[in-house]
Amino acid sequence: MKFDEFAQLLHPIIGGASSTHVFVKTLFDAIVTEEGQSVLDETQEETYKAYYNGNTGITRIAKKINPFVEPEEFVEYCSQFSDATAISLCDSFRPHLPEINPHNAGELLADLFTKIIKEAASFRRKSTTKSARQAEKERKEKIRRAMENTGGVVVENFTSQVEKLLDETRDNKTPETEVVDDEMPSGAASEDKKITVIHQQTNVVQNGENNFNLTNNGTMNFDLKGGGV
Repeated sequence: MKFDEFAQLLHPIIGGASSTHVFVKTLFDAIVTEEGQSVLDETQEETYKAYYNGNTGITRIAKKINPFVEPEEFVEYCSQFSDATAISLCDSFRPHLPEINPHNAGELLADLFTKIIKEAASFRRKSTTKSARQAEKERKEKIRRAMENTGGVVVENFTSQVEKLLDETRDNKTPETEVVDDEMPSGAASEDKKITVIHQQTNVVQNGENNFNLTNNGTMNFDLKGGGV
């Protein structure tokens, strides 16, 4: 039996109007000697409530009060209740203590409470075995390798897609004709030549009375003053 179940069975019978945290502290007071009272006094109300509700185990407090547990003091605590109360206690705890009766109820309940405290005080977290640690290490290594491999594939695919997009952009780009005018030196005479340079392939077609066809497969220089090509 856990402490929360023990306390919840007792509270409706002997708890009276006391709140859960007060009742839990009272139970510990009833089984701990005076030397262990300081441990109980420093425990907060919310912690006692958590003990009653089962939200927190009593392992920590049990370790502290275990050296000061005195079952006879709890027997004396139980003896103060009426015979009717003793009968009610027997009815509630009989599934757990088949031999309980009004005459031995105090002793059996004290023994049960002592057992609960000692078991909680001796609780140890299971240590991780060597094989379990090795398995965990291997699992983490597998995850690391999988992440690395997946990351490499993602980067490679991303790079491939970017390169493909750039290639398509270059293929679809329409060639443009670029016209560059040579700069005129400052203060130069107006009659100086001005040269126009046309880069890229150029096709000029005139249809009419005088047909004209000009095809440029390289670079053409135009001398605007002399009229030469």
